[in-house]
Amino acid sequence: MKPPTSLITGGSGYLASRLVSLIDGDVHVLAGTSSDLSHLPPTSATIHRADGSVDALIEIIEAVKPDRIFHLATHYLRHDDPARAHAMVEANIAFGTNVLSALVTSGLGMSCVFVFAGTYFEYYSERAALNLYAATKRAFDTIVGYFSDAYGLRAAKVVMYDIYGPKDPRSKLVGVAVRSALEGSTLRVLAEPPDLDLVYADDAGRALIAAAETAGEAGPGFSEVYAASSGRLTSLDSLVEAVGSATHADLMIDRGAFPAPDRFMSDYIRLPPPPGWVPVVTLEDGIAATVEEMRNEV
Repeated sequence: MKPPTSLITGGSGYLASRLVSLIDGDVHVLAGTSSDLSHLPPTSATIHRADGSVDALIEIIEAVKPDRIFHLATHYLRHDDPARAHAMVEANIAFGTNVLSALVTSGLGMSCVFVFAGTYFEYYSERAALNLYAATKRAFDTIVGYFSDAYGLRAAKVVMYDIYGPKDPRSKLVGVAVRSALEGSTLRVLAEPPDLDLVYADDAGRALIAAAETAGEAGPGFSEVYAASSGRLTSLDSLVEAVGSATHADLMIDRGAFPAPDRFMSDYIRLPPPPGWVPVVTLEDGIAATVEEMRNEV
């Protein structure tokens, strides 16, 4: 049987860069006209650039004829910024809606599986998201639900926790901690940093693939929500111990370097994993792989 044809949006993002190397079959990457794709691994993936308009997306979808779309395009802001709110709405709601509209217009709405990434920040409370970024992600979830119900779209959402791994350009805690240990600099953190559900990037990518396989075997209108969880919460002390073991360095920590946020996640949503998926990379092995890659950069 011929491997499925996959189209990945958000080619400039970290998770997309890891997913590209995990997918079998014909892989296509969709990115903005000015997106930096230099971080993508050496791959035979075909690159498509578009301005995000429905017409441009229809042209690409009709040419690619994807069996699966992995929608990872996003614009992230941890803290609300009124000056950049429009950019988040455009990236997190409007663009994804245009992809769905193009998919339906092209006539592939019922044959193509649509898998998209959510965030646990969406589940701050029953009615509210943690921040504006998560609120836009939550709004898009509702839009996908509409397309599934109205057009028979087969969709699967995979809620992501804190993803880490090698070659991560983002300023996330694991990467910052590893760099601090290798450089001998001080890790600056909150006075009481929350425990984190740390998931290795390749495990997160495999969760997306597992969700796509499940949706691909389902009937029209399939719409499920899964979570890519490590199954454990890691404290700052445990993370520091793992980083210290991998780097053979004593990590200096400045607790209370940042003020406590007004809103923070005090509870983590627990949802079922994609059928057949379990994380296979332990925190210790994931940290070791991250350290090995970062040693060459420091």
